[in-house]
Amino acid sequence: RKLEDEGTVFIQNTVRLHNCIFQEVELRNDQGNDCYIEFITDEVATSFCVFAQIKSGNSYKDKSGYKIPADSNHLEYWKLHTNPIAGIVYDEQKKEGYWVNISEYVNQNPQILEQKTHSIRVSATNRFSDFNAFKNHFTDYIQKYKSFENYGKSLDNFAKIGNPHICHDGFKSLYTNHRNRSSAWFYIISSFGKIKEPGIHQNILGVISNYIPSDDIFWSKSNKEFLYKYDLRKTLADLLTQHFKFKEVSISLDFIRNGVVRGTFSYRVFKVLSLIADIHKILLEITYSETDAARRDFDFWLFIYFAQWQSKDYAIAEIEIYFQNFKDADSDGIIRALEEAFRNNEEILIG
Repeated sequence: RKLEDEGTVFIQNTVRLHNCIFQEVELRNDQGNDCYIEFITDEVATSFCVFAQIKSGNSYKDKSGYKIPADSNHLEYWKLHTNPIAGIVYDEQKKEGYWVNISEYVNQNPQILEQKTHSIRVSATNRFSDFNAFKNHFTDYIQKYKSFENYGKSLDNFAKIGNPHICHDGFKSLYTNHRNRSSAWFYIISSFGKIKEPGIHQNILGVISNYIPSDDIFWSKSNKEFLYKYDLRKTLADLLTQHFKFKEVSISLDFIRNGVVRGTFSYRVFKVLSLIADIHKILLEITYSETDAARRDFDFWLFIYFAQWQSKDYAIAEIEIYFQNFKDADSDGIIRALEEAFRNNEEILIG
C-alpha cells in the first residue's frame, strides 16, 4: 500500500506542478480507474479529461521493460470506456512514471479482446515527468471523443446506474465531451434522483455550479470571456426547476448539512439550489417530513432564507406555524433571531 501511495503522490505532484487538475476517483474497483487528469491551458480549464490506471512496483516490469497486465474483464471495460484511459507504471527505483494510451492500444489491437490475459507494453521513452508530451498526446487524441457516436455510448453508460463505475464514466464523458448539447444536460439533471452513488451526485452538483458566476470574482473586460452566458444558466435553472423535487433536493442537502460556508463545496451546492424557482416550497415540504429535530431546524433555516425573497411577512408567518407544530424546535435560538431580523426589515445573507 505504501508503494501504491508513493506512485499516486508522484503522479499527483507532477500533474499539479504543471498547473493541471488531479482528482482521485473514489469509485474504484478491480476494473475501475484510480484518478482523472484535467488539462489546464493559459490558466483556463480545457475540460479535456483523461482517466488513469496507476501501477507501482516490480511486478509491472520484466526483462522487456514495463507492462500493464490485464484480464478479459479489464480489456472489455477499457473498450467500453467513453473517456480516454492512460496506463501509468511507477518505477520506485528511478522515481519516474511511464505511460501508455490504453484506449488507443485496445482499439488498434481488437484481437486482444478474445484473450483471457494480455500484457500491454509501456515504452520507457514515455516519461510522465515530461508532462507536456503526455498532455499534447492526449489533447490531440481526445478530439476523437467528440463524435455523435461517442455521445450515444456516453448516454448508454450513464444509464447504467446499477454500475457506478460505468455510470461515472458516462457522466464524465457527457460533461467533458458533449456539454454544449442541451440534451446532455437534460439527461444529467433528470437522472440525478435515480442515481444511487453519492460520489456521482457530488460530481453533478459540482459541474452545474461551474455555470454560476462566482461571487468572489470581479468580472471586467479582461476576463468576461470566461463568464458563462446567461442563456445556458437559464437552461440549467429551467431543468433544475422541472426535475429537482423532494428526492433530488433531499440528496443535495446532505452535502451542506455541516453549514454553508463561502468558498467551500457547500456554498456551490447552495448556489445550485438557488436556481430552483420553487425551492422554498420544496424545502418546507422536506422540513415537515423530517423527524430529527436538528436536521429539521437546518432545513427550516434554509427555507427561511429563500422564503424572505417571497416576502418577509410570509417568512414570519411560516416561522410562527413552525413553532406551533414543533415544541422542540430552535434549541439554539437562531430561528427566533431570524424572525426578529425580518420584523426589523433586515435581510438574511448566507455564506
